[in-house]
Amino acid sequence: MRIRCTRAAAVLVAAAASATALTGCGSSGSGQPGAAANGPVKLAFWGWAPGYAQSVALWNKSHPNIQVSFDTTASGSKGGYTKMLTAVKAGNAPCLAQVGYETLPSFAAAGALQDVTSYASGDKSQFAGWIWNQVTIDGDTYGMPVDTAPMALLYRKDLFTKYGITTPPTTWTQYAADAAKVHKADPSVYLGDFGNDAYNYAGLAWQAGAQWFGTSNDQWQVSLDNAANQKVAGFWQGLESKGLLKNDPSYDPSLYSDMAKGTILSDVNAVWDTPILASSVKTTSGDWAVAPMPVWNAADRSTATTAARPPPCSRAARTPRRPPSSPPG
Repeated sequence: MRIRCTRAAAVLVAAAASATALTGCGSSGSGQPGAAANGPVKLAFWGWAPGYAQSVALWNKSHPNIQVSFDTTASGSKGGYTKMLTAVKAGNAPCLAQVGYETLPSFAAAGALQDVTSYASGDKSQFAGWIWNQVTIDGDTYGMPVDTAPMALLYRKDLFTKYGITTPPTTWTQYAADAAKVHKADPSVYLGDFGNDAYNYAGLAWQAGAQWFGTSNDQWQVSLDNAANQKVAGFWQGLESKGLLKNDPSYDPSLYSDMAKGTILSDVNAVWDTPILASSVKTTSGDWAVAPMPVWNAADRSTATTAARPPPCSRAARTPRRPPSSPPG
């Protein structure tokens, strides 16, 4: 039978996004919630992240009585969310859908999510507290975190060797020195690109300990004017002012063209950027490697995530270095 999701959606959060069970999941057979029928339970899942189709195939292979169909949609910011909410209102939404951490509260406010606290709470201990909080609102849980997008340095190992960089930079001071070295050797070549992705910058600021917002006296307190943020902005502005960075827009064809030509040698980004590079710069397959994100202090290995949300408030803004996890939102 096909389950008809008549309540608001449940959520499995992905790298900047979450897979959620939405109101009005369509049904076959009698069309009634929980109607008995022969055959496996069938659940529809909408999302856009690379790897979900393969994950669904593995699930279906090992769970013959619960079969999931995955439909690729546009990413949330490119119309996916509008399609999901429209389907919720029409009563024919999928039972699961990918929704970003930053967008989850809006879906909850619209009544488009199902409270799954009773089903999810048993797994809470497997996640860091701040990660679990991304899918919890006012004590109710609306999903399961599946990716927190730890940041790393993705780099062309062949071209690092060509320009005399024997090991990837481990500190931002070394990163700046390597940027100068590469550009001096060939003015048309840049160590990295500084695009226009606000989430990426948020991760950089988070690593330095910046806190952009908080609450006090039942009011929001929002400010970018703090020492940590100024340090991060000053560092990247310094490289930019010296002409040591390329400025291709983030995720733009011009960026991947420069990477393919070997004029941009690395990318500081979430680890989910790896499948994007694999599909966007196919001619360089096998030439890339992944290293830990550079840090401010070699004795402090704090890194960050780009969880599609600015640095959190009212808690430590940095997270311990951890192995890369799963792909994008």
